[in-house]
Amino acid sequence: MDAPVVAIIGRPNVGKSTLFNRILKRRQAVTAEIAGTTRDRSYALAEWTGTHFYLVDTGGYVPESENEIDRMVCAQAEAAMDTADLILLVTDAQVGLQEIDIRLAKKLRRQKTPIVHVVNKIDNEKVELDAAEHTKLGLGDVHSVAAESGRGTGDMLDVVVAALPKMPAPVDVDSIRVAVLGRPNVGKSSLVNALVGNERTVVSSVPGTTRDAIDTHLVYSGQKFTLVDTAGLRKRTKLEGAIEYFTTLRTIGALTRSRVAVLVIEASENLTTQDAHIAAQIIEAGKGLVICVNKWDLLSDLDHKKADRFKLELKDRAPFLKFVPFLFVSALTGRRVRDVLDLVVEVDREMNKRITTSALNEFIAEVIERKPPPSLRGKPVRIYYITQAKAGPAKFVMFCSHPDLITESYKRFVHNQIRKRWGFIGVPVIIDTRKSG
Repeated sequence: MDAPVVAIIGRPNVGKSTLFNRILKRRQAVTAEIAGTTRDRSYALAEWTGTHFYLVDTGGYVPESENEIDRMVCAQAEAAMDTADLILLVTDAQVGLQEIDIRLAKKLRRQKTPIVHVVNKIDNEKVELDAAEHTKLGLGDVHSVAAESGRGTGDMLDVVVAALPKMPAPVDVDSIRVAVLGRPNVGKSSLVNALVGNERTVVSSVPGTTRDAIDTHLVYSGQKFTLVDTAGLRKRTKLEGAIEYFTTLRTIGALTRSRVAVLVIEASENLTTQDAHIAAQIIEAGKGLVICVNKWDLLSDLDHKKADRFKLELKDRAPFLKFVPFLFVSALTGRRVRDVLDLVVEVDREMNKRITTSALNEFIAEVIERKPPPSLRGKPVRIYYITQAKAGPAKFVMFCSHPDLITESYKRFVHNQIRKRWGFIGVPVIIDTRKSG
């Protein structure tokens, strides 16, 4: 599923996070009456009338502030503006237009990105008259909402969905789409260049739907691949927080267009916090994952024991990566680069894997005999059968007498047993429960 990115922009305390939560129908962003509560990125997959899009919340835009945190938040907001497919500009009807609103609107008018101007905190018809003032920003029609109560948000979302760019479908269903992801300067472009230059037939390199991303089409061992490279930031900045923000938004865009992701990390740094965040995003998005440890040639000890220690240390720090395959490569020298696409093919095959219901039911009977689900409050919990609902990622549904009483720990136990039996290497496995009958 391809999904465009919608960024919520505005000065502090206009209700951006409240609008974010309202659209998502849940409280994900931290909200408060104190200006500047949102200092880091917040994003989630949203849906309206069948259209999916990634919604990105940003901190308050305060240009030319001397405060370092304000400067970082401002850089993150500019990163969102430069990367998003649509911008929601939020202003405050109760306070009225401020100088920052005017300056921000002037900046936005110079961009080609579609803009939907939202005037927030319009709780009644009397206040709605004040919204007319906001047309002075010259961004077209204004859309009156009260994010706290939900007033007007449905009409506003209708406008947003209509203005979203149509995401093109993959042109070749036989091609495995691979997102090459990672922090800046870990060697993503070098890896892609090594792949396309290593006895492979390059079909074409064309701009993708994610800004500055390049889709490279190639053939290797008879299999077609589309590499989605997200290397190269659109705007450089010395603020590390803004760089991470760019990486996050670009990861979202690349993932929506791919089936398998290759996460490139740097050998000398092991697994950083940001690497782990990107890996978690890939898994949450339901994509296949391969971790490529680049610049292995720069380490003095290249034996297998060091690679094994590296994997053990990494998986101790991030246990959710235990099912993920690793490769130790050097994009510079070409060492083991040819193995990357072989492993991608293997993971893609695992993404397509389906287990028959009969095999699953034999399996679940053995699991229950070994460890039955715990009875809660004297109620016995019976699992009647299990089936695979979908592939890519692998989703299994257990039909039970009391699905609400199946604990998360028992789901993890079944999850681990499924992996022991059938592998699903590099593929997210989801366990769901439903009431039988």
